[in-house]
Amino acid sequence: MAGKRKVYDESMRMAANSSWDKDWGNALKAYRAALQEFPDDADAMTGLATAYTELKQYESAIRALQKVLKSDPANQKALRKMGETLTAMGRLKEAAKTYLYAGNLQAKAGHLQNAVESWDKAVSANPEQLQARNNLAQAYVKLRQLDQAVAELVALAALYQDHGNNDKANQYLKGALRLSPDNQVAQAALRALENGVSIHTVQQEKAPPPIVEDSIAESPIEIIEETPYSSSDEDTWLLDLEMDEEEQSPVNPREKVQQLAMEEMANTLFDDAAEYTSLAVAKSEIDLLIGQAIDQQTRGNTAKAIAAYQKIIQAGFDRPAAYFVLATLYMQDAQYNEAITYLQQAGQENSYALGVNFALGECFK
Repeated sequence: MAGKRKVYDESMRMAANSSWDKDWGNALKAYRAALQEFPDDADAMTGLATAYTELKQYESAIRALQKVLKSDPANQKALRKMGETLTAMGRLKEAAKTYLYAGNLQAKAGHLQNAVESWDKAVSANPEQLQARNNLAQAYVKLRQLDQAVAELVALAALYQDHGNNDKANQYLKGALRLSPDNQVAQAALRALENGVSIHTVQQEKAPPPIVEDSIAESPIEIIEETPYSSSDEDTWLLDLEMDEEEQSPVNPREKVQQLAMEEMANTLFDDAAEYTSLAVAKSEIDLLIGQAIDQQTRGNTAKAIAAYQKIIQAGFDRPAAYFVLATLYMQDAQYNEAITYLQQAGQENSYALGVNFALGECFK
């Protein structure tokens, strides 16, 4: 165990140094080395996700973070990185939901200012995140930051007006004016609502954003309670995120496994040469071929990509990822007999079985 700890500590030190230097390829290798010693280590897995995100391998980052969060749904570092990764992917509603959840946990733990920061990120990702704005308003009341609280209440009123619920909009504006009777923005917003004019026309440019569960802060304003995101919803939240991811993932098993295979091929570029002693050529030559293959595939040059992958396999790189990617290229070129040959070889790996079976079905149509 002492030896494993020493290797882990050294790997994490190297990962930290590489991350500081923004050398994400080497950081990725170092985090992997740490995980070989302690596969369930949350810090190493979150670091791995960070490297994946910086390398724009977002799906791999999401999978790593989900593994951390399934074991520890309250891991703030992983939640923050999940929010950042989803934002980078353009999945802003999911990012907002992640920050919202993180803020709720922070508020429950008594860290209200940190919660406000998380809720602010939720609203930045999705300005129409009603629960985040509602909780933000309550948090600002508790922190005695009344101008910010009023701004959130006006923003909420505008959103409810947009959705045709003028009663709720009116209630939020009346609450804002009870907090700050002389607030000109709230006064103007109420006049706009009464006259059928959009509240957005009178809003200040900056409209804040956070979220507080009603069990955390007692508010003197009578705002309508949004459904709190309680700790009992942890599993549901994780499941929802996975379901959302599936909705946006490739449309069939073959495409999903192809994406996984492409990521594995790309990640090979960061592997240590010592792991490839059985190759017929130097690891550096394999890296060059992989780079060329991926480049040609990205450009749509199927024939050249096929030739590059054939050279990779002939050099002794006999991994399922290479077989599967080559098979899909043959399918694109309508060379189904060749595709079937390589699919059968890729199918020896269990993680590829579903994609292989689906692709074989396509070949035999």
